[in-house]
Amino acid sequence: MGDLFYTDYLLYGTPGSGKTSFAVSAMWDWVKKKKLRNGRIISVGGEKNDSLHIPEEFTHTGSGGSLQVSSPMLDKDVTEKDYDQWLRTLDQFTRALIRDAKQGKADRPEVIVFDGWTEFNLLFENTEARQRMDTMQRYGSLLKETFGLLQRLDPRTLEVVVIATARVGERRKAKVDRRGAEFVPGDPDFVNVDYYPSYRGQFRHELPHYYSNVYYMQSEVVVPVEGDFKGESVPAHSLTTVRADDAQQFLIKNQSEHEWLDAGFDTVLYNASFTDVNDLFIQLRDEYADKEVTKRITHEDIVGKSKAKI
Repeated sequence: MGDLFYTDYLLYGTPGSGKTSFAVSAMWDWVKKKKLRNGRIISVGGEKNDSLHIPEEFTHTGSGGSLQVSSPMLDKDVTEKDYDQWLRTLDQFTRALIRDAKQGKADRPEVIVFDGWTEFNLLFENTEARQRMDTMQRYGSLLKETFGLLQRLDPRTLEVVVIATARVGERRKAKVDRRGAEFVPGDPDFVNVDYYPSYRGQFRHELPHYYSNVYYMQSEVVVPVEGDFKGESVPAHSLTTVRADDAQQFLIKNQSEHEWLDAGFDTVLYNASFTDVNDLFIQLRDEYADKEVTKRITHEDIVGKSKAKI
């Protein structure tokens, strides 16, 4: 396969927007049913897309264990074993990645996908809240321990691409009772976007900071101007890579935004695969290694030279 740009992505969006399809396309061509490179998919809860026909080799550890994060059933107690099983699997998996990278194993995974992070709280928090409200401290500990293990997955050190998917969440407004007392706190003032990856606990505002690229995806109806469906209304999956439309208050992050805009790349890509985006990053890496960024948006450009006070 072609060159890989080692970085990490967090894809979030509406149901059916193509998040899993994009992530899987980094290792598996689900159109041609062809393996592209070694990879692993860690799916959370009920996140699964059978229409992609993903081979089982992508969903198991090297030793054969499943990478599916299963749900504690609502009709049974949540025990330490339910938490520890997930942490033990993730710990062993990440340790193996670090070991194989140090040893330079040729067959080690080049792509790691975490599919369905939003379901993480559904698997543990909701079950626990239903049964034992006084043990939520263990759930908080689970988040912290999981967060710590995720920090091992440095793309450049391990030479892997890390892709995570999540649902879209809406900015939370405070809820008050009839007396005006707040019983559900709203998001803090620093949250200046209306939509962002749907997480709970410390994941909510912290985890997106640890991804180099945070893109929003949604399903749209478009009318192609060329190709097999020219002039017809058809569905398409849009991938927003740079926040360029203030009417859409989505959290977007692109580590190469300045080069992306200078190169004139589209800020919204339709029906893009991982290869499409990876190739753009490869192009930026190669072209801008010794090339000056000529198009810049300065303070004076925004407020006007006559008003600028810097």
